[in-house]
Amino acid sequence: MFLDPKSLPHRDLAQLAEQVVQRVLAVRGEQVLAIGLYGSLARGTDQLYSDIEMKCVLNTHGEDYSQEWVEDGVKIEVNFESEDVILSEAAIVDEDWAITHGAYFDMQPLYGSDEFFVRLKDALRSPSQEDFTAAIREIIVGNIFEAICKLRNARLESNTDYLPMLACEIAQQSAFAIGLAHRKCYSTRAFVLQESLAFENRPNGHEKLCQIVMTGNLKDFDAITKTLETLWSGLVQWAEENRFNLAKRCITPL
Repeated sequence: MFLDPKSLPHRDLAQLAEQVVQRVLAVRGEQVLAIGLYGSLARGTDQLYSDIEMKCVLNTHGEDYSQEWVEDGVKIEVNFESEDVILSEAAIVDEDWAITHGAYFDMQPLYGSDEFFVRLKDALRSPSQEDFTAAIREIIVGNIFEAICKLRNARLESNTDYLPMLACEIAQQSAFAIGLAHRKCYSTRAFVLQESLAFENRPNGHEKLCQIVMTGNLKDFDAITKTLETLWSGLVQWAEENRFNLAKRCITPL
């Protein structure tokens, strides 16, 4: 088959990654400040069908683009970002922080001096506790509240087909909030729900919803509805117990 994933052991993936580094250096030359590997290959948890992901840090200003391709059955992605761009991104805490910022925390140097990677760590440590709390409020009030409204509308309209998708969406959002509360990132999207259950401080109903989603038991619509409503109540109580001050996100701007 012309296009089909190819299995490669860790050593071969690492060798291919090094070849990509040399090609990047040949193209961007002296503009390359550093190159870092991220994802499962950087963590050493790669499997036979894992991809190669790396960031190329440039000494230019404002550049931010990616190149993605398939080579010998392996997906490769190289993000080209100026230093000012990547340091700014690393310091931002938003609703997706628990899944997006693992790339920065796990980054393994492939090229360049240690100075950039020290600055990257400083940027990752710069957000305040309020930054994390604000992101949690946005998830609960901005995202999950709306999803619960959709749940109740779906029940009124007897639109049960939408419930499985809604259950998956809310489970992930709840897990993201838990990651933010602990200031911890998940290793990969494939393990977000599983890894979220390792945290002790989590809202009531989260574990039950995760079990429903992870086992694929999404045909019992009454059970899904009951679990989602339980989680919603649990999230509000959890926010109160942890002093996330949801009311701060409910202030009328006009």
